[in-house]
Amino acid sequence: FAQSGRSGALSTPLATKIPLILLASQRSLPHQSCTAIAADTISLLYTSMAAITAASDASDASYELLVTPEELKGGLVVDYNYEAYARKALEGDADDIERAWASKLETHPKTYDGFKFRLHAVVKSDDKVTLQVGLTGYREFVGTQTNPRLRAAGSAHLSNALGCECVLTTSDNKIVLLRRSTDVAFASGLYNGPSGHAEPQYVWNKNISREVLRDGIIREIVEEVGIPEKALSEPRLIGVMRDADQKPDCLFVLETTQTSSEVKEGYRHALEAWESERLAFVDSEDCGLALTPVTRAAFACLARDRAL
Repeated sequence: FAQSGRSGALSTPLATKIPLILLASQRSLPHQSCTAIAADTISLLYTSMAAITAASDASDASYELLVTPEELKGGLVVDYNYEAYARKALEGDADDIERAWASKLETHPKTYDGFKFRLHAVVKSDDKVTLQVGLTGYREFVGTQTNPRLRAAGSAHLSNALGCECVLTTSDNKIVLLRRSTDVAFASGLYNGPSGHAEPQYVWNKNISREVLRDGIIREIVEEVGIPEKALSEPRLIGVMRDADQKPDCLFVLETTQTSSEVKEGYRHALEAWESERLAFVDSEDCGLALTPVTRAAFACLARDRAL
């Protein structure tokens, strides 16, 4: 996938409210007029974004940016080692995991286990970012990520399942959001972009590349929203974040050639539509909807990416 940004220091949390101004199509205006209007608008937009971001950097404690758009300019490397970067077990944690998993299944019976990638660490050096990635499972994630004893022992003992989310924009300049259903295990009732996890079933004995993460977000859009892959642009990585439970996610931006009406029609037949209750189309993050921390982080990264 395409990237943007360069390596550098870790960022502080960003604003929860970063306006996204989507420019209308310029086809109906003369080329010279479009150029002048776009230049003035973009200049004002970037100035506003910079001011809002600077004033609000510490206002959202629900997430932390591990990698910013600026830090991705030097490139991204995925260092995969499922043995070296596995979660470190603690005595008695198998029982903790079993109890937490059984409890989750009682309240969310559609929850199922499966292999996930584990983010061990983010390393920044030589103007590039390296993600050290191992393996974990969803059962392990449920049983460790919010366990007070394991959290106190340190991140090495947590699942840290690496998810993916995107800001998806339609051809008529609408951002696609989904309200998470009561059947999902976390963040029920909140809105997010298409999201999920890359699937590592076939990479036990070989290195993975960043394309595996790219494929993950494509698959989630196809299955959750019902948009065919041929109608999607190439995903572009704009950041990596983690929430207050230290759950990490890669953040992407994509566009679809479909209109919001076409997306709405396809959503009715989506393979995994049960994961969401409602489809929403908004003009910006400042939409009055309750958003997940991952989605707020994705909007913040998009604002920074556009200002580069």
